[in-house]
Amino acid sequence: AALISQKPSATVIPATSEDQDLFAAMAGEQVFESMYYRAKVQQAYMTTAMWTAVTGTGYFKDYWDPSLFDRDSGVFGDVVVEAISPFHIFVPDLLELDIENQPWVIHSYAKSLEWVKMRYEAELAGIPAPLQPSSSTGTGFDYEDQAFKIEGQNKQAKADSCVVIEM
Repeated sequence: AALISQKPSATVIPATSEDQDLFAAMAGEQVFESMYYRAKVQQAYMTTAMWTAVTGTGYFKDYWDPSLFDRDSGVFGDVVVEAISPFHIFVPDLLELDIENQPWVIHSYAKSLEWVKMRYEAELAGIPAPLQPSSSTGTGFDYEDQAFKIEGQNKQAKADSCVVIEM
């Protein structure tokens, strides 16, 4: 309860004491308030607090999703804020406490092939199997690439998901 007892806040300090800068600073704080509720930051904050209590660390991930419809502006594209399981985050230096000092961070998770094809349609254009329809089976997908095989996997079973690795 102590982790989520207070809502995060943002303070925007004007560059000068001119009215234009003061109004811009007030507008910046209002943008934060609006985004806090629209992006459901409180829900992500609560989930991150739960992961922090259980594992000792919690992660937020924020990104721009061009496929979301922004009801306020009436155009496509909006900010997404979500809590990430610490078990899906990989860093190279386990002794470095500050994630900002890591040379890279990997977020790895499993998603259905349909989700991956819809979400990364442009990025997957021209990339061969396993996400492109198989010419040998006609209806399924080609999983012959050894990089996607799981040790001991049933040869008759068709995979319906894949691992997405964001770096």
